[in-house]
Amino acid sequence: MSHTPVPAPGGPASPQRRRPGGGPPPPGRRQQLRARWADRHALPRFGFWLLSRGAVVLAVCGALYVLNGFLIGWANAYNVLTGITSPADVRPHGRATDVQWQNPLTS
Repeated sequence: MSHTPVPAPGGPASPQRRRPGGGPPPPGRRQQLRARWADRHALPRFGFWLLSRGAVVLAVCGALYVLNGFLIGWANAYNVLTGITSPADVRPHGRATDVQWQNPLTS
């Protein structure tokens, strides 16, 4: 009497992990992300710049917006960021408004 072992669910011979054609299992998310990251050099120059350096530029702009939001108020920070208002026309709010502000370049 011969005994054939039954494969465990999800094992190498399981139909859950094999392709219908009998090939190897599809790559996992980690392998897909690594392959896409390796292919970033195949992008056009602007696309590569956005992916590599553009994220840094956006992070710096976001940090400046948050800093200005706390210092001069969120509405003024938005107006300065979008160019509606000049940064020289905006004054800080709160306790700092009691201090007389002088521009060191003009005084």
